[in-house]
Amino acid sequence: MKRGIAAAALVACAHEQGFATASYEALVRADRPSSYWRFDEKTAAEGARDEMGRAPAAYGGGVALGAPGALGIARPRGEGSTEPDTAATFDGATSMVIGPDIYSFGGNAPFTIEVWVSPAGGGAPIQRLCNHRHGPPHTGWLLFLDPARRVAFERWSGEIVLGSVAADVPSGAYSYVVVRYDGAELSLWIDGVRQITSSDPTIAYGILNDLHPDQIAAIEVYPRGATTPVEFATLNSSCGAVVVWTKWALHP
Repeated sequence: MKRGIAAAALVACAHEQGFATASYEALVRADRPSSYWRFDEKTAAEGARDEMGRAPAAYGGGVALGAPGALGIARPRGEGSTEPDTAATFDGATSMVIGPDIYSFGGNAPFTIEVWVSPAGGGAPIQRLCNHRHGPPHTGWLLFLDPARRVAFERWSGEIVLGSVAADVPSGAYSYVVVRYDGAELSLWIDGVRQITSSDPTIAYGILNDLHPDQIAAIEVYPRGATTPVEFATLNSSCGAVVVWTKWALHP
């Protein structure tokens, strides 16, 4: 199965701002990403080259190439020559990049997705930036622009949203977006600043699965941060809480 990317404007994968293009590329490679797409091809027929050589992708739906890139400086290309840093423009509706489904992202395995994104007006209400959600029933994860034009990231399992984070990004300007799942929490950074972190409820589900029914004394559910008692509140005041009270019991 293949996955797609469709956004108003996108450059992937990225790192911090303020580096010359050559050293920037070296910095990304030094992190040993699984895949790294620059979207700097001359024509769509060339396909989207994976700089790591693992997952070459194909352009579809009328992607426009040659837009100004996020770094805005020339990139060395060949002996003594340079060419502009460029990006791909997507219409937010039908244009996409489709690559092979070679990464499983199974269970609680950690992963990080990094993109440069410059949202524009128009397009569908929800626009996928990077999608590994399949189904129905829908399972996987989805990085997208929501109807409020925020960058949002969700994990799914069997039509249930396991966790989600979202933050504002400016229109018409590039933002460096990083989302990370570390096996326990979802985190979202914009331009190097962490915006929000959300606990993964699958950890709580796992704890409950490890308990015998005789060990559970009570369960309290606080769906919103405003209703969560201060002793159970997290650093993210918008999050609710599930409190499990346990007791000791003897089992045959």
